Amino acid sequence: EEQISGVGPGEITHALGGGIEAHYRGMILTIGSARFVRERCGEQWWSEEMRGAVDSAAQRGLTPVVVARDGIPDAVIVLGDEPRPESEALIAELRAM
Repeated sequence: EEQISGVGPGEITHALGGGIEAHYRGMILTIGSARFVRERCGEQWWSEEMRGAVDSAAQRGLTPVVVARDGIPDAVIVLGDEPRPESEALIAELRAM
């Protein structure tokens, strides 16, 4: 973990590959991978709906990012990228090498 400079000591903590935890307007915001947020907030707060959203995103090849406020998971942001049209041909070319 490391402190992110420029925002004041103790306000944001970054865990490489996991996420961030920030103190903002009296709240503790935890944002990152499902594993990171579970480790910080505990299993007891995870609803079936939250688990379903994380699992569904992962099964579709997307990246779920969980947002928790004061230790309670509140939202899942799903990130993804459309493959470029030429990707299939490039992959086939690489495999043929």
